[in-house]
Amino acid sequence: MNKEVPRKVNIFLWRVAWNRLSTRRNLSAKGLEISDIGCVICDCHVESLDHILFGCALAMDHCRRTRIWLDINMPSYNSWQEWLSWVDSSSLTSITKIRISVIIASLVWHIWRFCNNSLFGLRSMKKETPFYSIR
Repeated sequence: MNKEVPRKVNIFLWRVAWNRLSTRRNLSAKGLEISDIGCVICDCHVESLDHILFGCALAMDHCRRTRIWLDINMPSYNSWQEWLSWVDSSSLTSITKIRISVIIASLVWHIWRFCNNSLFGLRSMKKETPFYSIR
């Protein structure tokens, strides 16, 4: 649990860590009849948790922007577990690790919200919104 982020983001991160979000792949695996399990953003891959948050072109672009903004040599990662492993094994100070963790938590939260808003048409958002929301 990260005390620096809101409770709802901590709950979201717990669900990310345990792959408990309602992605199209997870819903289909539970037996729900889903007509299209493709990614709502790129429609090139199955909408899995790792794809939405790390593999989709939208997510990769925002991660790249975040690395440039932070001016840190942070590798690309393909899953939440890979990202956590990198943070744990990095030689960054504990304060820097906390700050980066808060920023990445915010980024994946905003990417998830963007995908949901796109899927359900709750409101129109620009593709740059997740990155600008964390800055």
